[in-house]
This record gives sequence, C-alpha cells and structure tokens, in this order.
Amino acid sequence: LNRPLLAHPDPAVRARIAFRTGTLKRFVLLDAVLQALQDSVSEVRFEALRTLNVLDNRLSKEQISLLDERAAQLADDAHEGIRGEALLRVEEQVDKMLAAASQLVTQARLPEADSAYTKATQHAPQSWKAGYQHARFWLDNGQQQAGLQRLRALGTVLDVAPMTVAPTIDGRLDEAVWAEATQAELPFLGYRGYVLPADMLTRVYIGYTTQGLYIGVHSEDSHIDSLQAEKTQRDDQVWMDESIELFLDANLDRRSYVQVIVNAIGTFFDASHENGLPTQDVGWTAAIAGAVHQG
Repeated sequence: LNRPLLAHPDPAVRARIAFRTGTLKRFVLLDAVLQALQDSVSEVRFEALRTLNVLDNRLSKEQISLLDERAAQLADDAHEGIRGEALLRVEEQVDKMLAAASQLVTQARLPEADSAYTKATQHAPQSWKAGYQHARFWLDNGQQQAGLQRLRALGTVLDVAPMTVAPTIDGRLDEAVWAEATQAELPFLGYRGYVLPADMLTRVYIGYTTQGLYIGVHSEDSHIDSLQAEKTQRDDQVWMDESIELFLDANLDRRSYVQVIVNAIGTFFDASHENGLPTQDVGWTAAIAGAVHQG
C-alpha cells in the first residue's frame, strides 16, 4: 500500500488509500501519507491531510512538525477542502502562540509579547484571530494608530462619514441622506467565542452631524411575520425579544460603556457601566430617539 499510495498512476486509487488509512487506522502508513501531502493532485492531498488530522495523536514529534509546516503552506490552497483542513490545524498552532503571547502580557513583558504576536501573524498571515489580537495589543499598549490601522485592514474599524443633514427617525432607511452614511454588512454570527457565517443579511449605517450620532440597522429575516417582541416598558428585559443591541465605548478604555437595546416594536433599554456589567446603572437614561419599521 505504501507504493501505490505514492506512485499509482490513477489518482483516485492514491486518494482512496489515503482515505482508508484514516478510517481503518493503519498507522504503519503514516510516513507515506505525510509524503502524499506533496501529491500533484488536490484530491489526494485533501484525503492525506484529513487522515493526518484524524490520526495526529499517533504521530511523532518530528511528524507533527512536518505536518504543521505543510499545513501552513496549504492554508491558501485552491481546493476548499484542503484549505479547511489546513486552517483547522493552523488555527490550533495560532491559539497556542496567542496564549503564550497573552501570558507575556500578564507578566508585563511587553516587548516579548509583541514579538510573540508577530510570530503568530507571520506563521498564519491569513488568520483573522492572530491579526486582531496583535492589533488590540498595539491599541492597548501605546501604539494606538498602528493598532487602528491594522484593525481597518481587518475590517473591524469603520471611519464614519459626516451627514449633510440629520435623517428623519422613522425606522426606514430609504431617505437620501442615509446614502451618505458609512455602511457595512455584518457577515458573522458570534457568541462566546464561536463564529459562523451569518445566513441572513444585516447591514449597518452610521453617520453623524453636529447634533448627534445616527445608526441605522437593516436586518433581513425569512419569517418576518413571526418576530417575537412583547416588551413595551422602557428598561424592561428587552434583550429577551428580537432586538438590536449597541455598546458604545466612547473613551476606548474597554471598561466603561453605554448599552442601548431596541426591540422589533421600538421599546428601549439603556444603561451605563463604569467598569463592566457588575456596575450597570439602569437608572441612567440616554438622550436618544429611535424608531422601528417592519416591512
């Protein structure tokens, strides 16, 4: 099986052997499967990489080092399956590097932490997580402009445009002035570290005049007739309804912030926080106007 895995003229046979090595746990073939990562046919490389990811607990340190090096090279492969398998492995490596960098930050060893973050971003240039954490490190440790510039490149900073006049607050975003606002789609669903592509569009509009900041949110929903929104009293548990939630950290200290929520029928919740959620002051009231339109 070693010979046909590496030299059979039919790539379907080579791919099949690589695949079955994983399902049947034929550990004796792992060296050959590692070599198959260099195969000229993408489907063979895919099956080899998938098998090695499944059986990596049986690899030696030297084999793991070779696999990690090859996975980093395959992270930009044209084959979607190869990219996915490679990125899984690369992100595991990045997580370890970022954890080490974070530990250096807690020890106030900031130059070493910067080097560790740089190592992670160089190892995986395509890793959003590595780029984001390095940018946040710069932002929080005296390199604010460099951090903001990196965040712009990652798409996590918007430069908000001024508006010539204030928009009418009616829940509709079809007024001409809204076209002057900065716009961005929110393409991800995220909760407690889990991030998935969003299956429905949400687009935000942000602009300002000398009188205020204006935020419009257009959220599509495939079942608009079944939106759940029952809270009608201000500062009730509006977050339990279908709602839009905003957090405003005006001084960028990542501790104090203002929280505003509006549900699908226009009921508001607002609160201020001096130092995180435990300091929530629901008695604080924002100078805010808002409206909702369902269409």
